[in-house]
Amino acid sequence: MIIWLASYPKSGNTMLRSMLSAYFFSEDGKFNFNLLKNITQFPNVNIFRKYDIDINNDNEVLKIIYIFKKKLMKRIKIQ
Repeated sequence: MIIWLASYPKSGNTMLRSMLSAYFFSEDGKFNFNLLKNITQFPNVNIFRKYDIDINNDNEVLKIIYIFKKKLMKRIKIQ
């Protein structure tokens, strides 16, 4: 699942992440700080490590971001 949240700093970003994490990731709909980690930032360093991408090499990072975007577009049928 992709949750895309874009906003200005100090505009309620964490509050919205809190509500979304309680809604999508809790059994009873109650907020728990541990659930916030389910909504990570992209690009997340762990994603790059999983695919053995050198995060210090801009070309490798851009290449994998491009691959992810193409997969996403194909998944939601945007050509």
